Amino acid sequence: MSNYRHHGGGGGYSGIEIRNMHPRISQNFTYVSSCVKYLIFMLNFIFWLSGGLLLGIGLYAFMDKWEATGWVRLETFYDVILNISLVMMLTGVLISVVSFAGCLGALRENTCLLKFYTMCLLMFFLLELAIAIMGFVFPHNMNSFLEDKFTDKIIHSYRDDPDLQNLIDFAQLEFKCCGLSNSGYQDWSK
Repeated sequence: MSNYRHHGGGGGYSGIEIRNMHPRISQNFTYVSSCVKYLIFMLNFIFWLSGGLLLGIGLYAFMDKWEATGWVRLETFYDVILNISLVMMLTGVLISVVSFAGCLGALRENTCLLKFYTMCLLMFFLLELAIAIMGFVFPHNMNSFLEDKFTDKIIHSYRDDPDLQNLIDFAQLEFKCCGLSNSGYQDWSK
């Protein structure tokens, strides 16, 4: 018995109608390409593994610092931003959660998880867009913020945090520079 019924002849409707093949199949069924489904799954699986790796490295660095010094200073917002291991852990958790939702949502075709995944990606995009627009519209304010506030915090925290010290030393060697602003080496005399 065929699942298709052809309407032809003399009266009104002419075309192919699909009969209900199974009683459990919904009337508003939409087809998702297997290629797209598994491509989204694989990409999100790779991001999920990357997020887990980032989380693991950040946790290892945090525990290593904790065991070496016995304390981690987190008094202000700048302390959290300048603590590279915490930034790695937070970024790893965020990437893992969002990519796991995309991975599972694509594999199971779960619309709730896919909507969460889409909203997260949209928020990340809008946040990046807002930062880029602020940098373009207010370049002087962004430069003064980075040079005055952020540079001072980095310079004052340079000797306190060995991870930050290693990062700054690596950046100065790699980019062949001696400071964080246009003042160059004079930044370190503040």
